[in-house]
Amino acid sequence: MHKIRIDAIHSYLIYPLLAFPLWKENITMLFFVLFSVFNIRSFIITKKVTGIHKVEGWVLFIPFLIVLFSSFLRNEIHENKDALNHAGLFVALPLSFIMAPDYLFDKKKISGYLNFLLYSSLILILAYLLLFFYHNPVNDFFGTKYNSSLFRDFVYEKTIIFSIHPAYFSSVLFLGMAFCVEKIKHTFSLKYLSFIVVFYVFTFLLLSKLNILLMHILLIYALYSTKTITKKSKLISGFVFGILMSLFVVFTPGMFKRIEEIYKSFNTVPSGLAFDSTNIRRAIYTCDFELIQSNYLSGIGYSNIVNDIQRCFQSKYDSSFFEGANYMSHNFFIYTLLGSGIVGLILFLFFIFKTTFFLFRFHSITFQAFAVNTIAMCLIEDYFYRQNGAFFFLLWYLILLRFGAKNNKIENPIL
Repeated sequence: MHKIRIDAIHSYLIYPLLAFPLWKENITMLFFVLFSVFNIRSFIITKKVTGIHKVEGWVLFIPFLIVLFSSFLRNEIHENKDALNHAGLFVALPLSFIMAPDYLFDKKKISGYLNFLLYSSLILILAYLLLFFYHNPVNDFFGTKYNSSLFRDFVYEKTIIFSIHPAYFSSVLFLGMAFCVEKIKHTFSLKYLSFIVVFYVFTFLLLSKLNILLMHILLIYALYSTKTITKKSKLISGFVFGILMSLFVVFTPGMFKRIEEIYKSFNTVPSGLAFDSTNIRRAIYTCDFELIQSNYLSGIGYSNIVNDIQRCFQSKYDSSFFEGANYMSHNFFIYTLLGSGIVGLILFLFFIFKTTFFLFRFHSITFQAFAVNTIAMCLIEDYFYRQNGAFFFLLWYLILLRFGAKNNKIENPIL
């Protein structure tokens, strides 16, 4: 009876990890430590680890090993302690999950985990809305400032309870939307359709351009790949969807301004106080590639990335956009190349290839979309450097790794 109670507690401890967007990062780590303690207990009892012997398992160590060996070869272990700390998730999560018991990773559990993701995301959406209207007049919901909406700025900067970046939360919503799409393609459900609508609208409110683009690709693919819908219905649905999308672009607070900003600012450089997210990002990439040109073989070292980019800004731009900010590469591929050189980048590309290939083997729209989103986010953000990005990817990848190892075969866990 005592063992049954402990196992029951253990089975619930994964849920706070799945709801990580709701917590501050240190709270997420506390939940992870507690989950790991129970995993260690399971290992002591069973003497069993699962999944790490497979290539798909040990390949997860690569991002940490890149930073470790690069730091060792450059004799910069101490200087790169922050980079090593951030990459440490690629060791800590795999080691914990390979000790977890098998009963956490069956088909029913994974479906339950994804449904829990939907409801926990809905709770956060409602919390953001309630907090915004509590602290601001209703009219501010439609207000804009500096090519952004007041609501997005509130989510990004002014909530003291939640700390996840809008782009990272929209990636969670994208995974949830992909799951709902896959369920509907199999069997129509008003519940999953409702989640798609809510996540679609809220992603627009977050003004997350990349994930807005990806969710449209996902929805168009889902519509036109469904064999049970006639060609006439697909054309009509596509036309209606196009109109709705256009209306959202025009009427979502700040959305049209952000698109207009890309057109107007892409070929400009920051000058004085005349800067925005578009020309700042271009300035970052300009400095990224300037540093790469003379350092692509060995890199500049992880501890030098922020300072070298800052010096590049100072030498190229007569503007204050970088004052008081510590900009990084905004591209994890470039971050790896600058930190460890071409060899590190090749190893990271191998990591991306193996993990993406593994996710696609499940023949699941949900996890194929997850893989595409991960790569896309790595192209525009220091995605795996940030805890929320690395944790989100590792959590779901390891759930699938353990599911595949438990069943000794690859099959779609959704249907």
